Amino acid sequence: MAGAAVAATPLMPGSAFAQAGFPSETIELLVHAGAGGGTDLTAHALINGGRSELGWQMALVRKTGAGGAVSHDYALSRPADGHTVIVLTSSQISIIARGKSPLKIDDIAGVGRGTVDPIYLMVGAKSPYKTAQEFLEAGKKKSMSVGLVSIGGGDHITTFLLAKMADMQPMQAVPISSGGEVAINLVGGNLDSGMIGISEADAQIRSNVVRPLINFSENRSPELPDVPTARELGIDLVRPTLRGFAVLKKTPPDRLQILRDGFAKAMAAQSYQEYLKSSGIPLDSAASGEVFEQSIRREHDEAKLALTELGLM
Repeated sequence: MAGAAVAATPLMPGSAFAQAGFPSETIELLVHAGAGGGTDLTAHALINGGRSELGWQMALVRKTGAGGAVSHDYALSRPADGHTVIVLTSSQISIIARGKSPLKIDDIAGVGRGTVDPIYLMVGAKSPYKTAQEFLEAGKKKSMSVGLVSIGGGDHITTFLLAKMADMQPMQAVPISSGGEVAINLVGGNLDSGMIGISEADAQIRSNVVRPLINFSENRSPELPDVPTARELGIDLVRPTLRGFAVLKKTPPDRLQILRDGFAKAMAAQSYQEYLKSSGIPLDSAASGEVFEQSIRREHDEAKLALTELGLM
């Protein structure tokens, strides 16, 4: 790219040139999942906000495979100059915790927390399970298949803990490229259940071809007020999907601060706030890079404990 030579030139942190010259190229947002999922939608919403509020050139770059490790490998191949931003999720944090990524948790600096997305266990409308209680009871007698984005990811950990805490048979995890594809498979009757956010199955929910059964957030969602939380069902399990933005820790501090300030403005944009509201995501999901760092470290430590018990470490 035209600005590559300039971007690769060493800069003193806090220098006037760095402040004035960054960003000098298109900022790439690395997405590890397929189109139509919550991560994809979050990245697009951020790009729209960044363009309208900051005038920055931003582009989504899709690097799928290995639960996010392919996108991490790509990030490491790029200069740590702030022009490459990882859209980091709970599933990717689990991959890092397993040692399946070239990144370590200490290699990452948070730019901003994008969403704390309520995740739901859903079934197709033709499913024989009309309520959460019916599904949980049936799961004690047979192993339920569950569609999720990655083996060993955040949703996999949630379903493992659900089965354990509800005295169910271990669930059969079926990896699928995106939450949107999980919804399609539920409609087709290919799965007993799936782990999806509202944004990923909005059309199917509105069309009554997919039925949400369990909400894994602290409270019921205003968008789906009839869907009980796991806690209301007697299962002390709160695990919403975390998504945010991160760069390599080696990124110059002044550029990291520019990104943090810029992404905060992009997430405060009307278009981004409307995305959160329409997707049933709490508006206070958007938070600072420091808050995101605390969140990913906590999830990383929790994942290591759960994955050890799951036998995937």
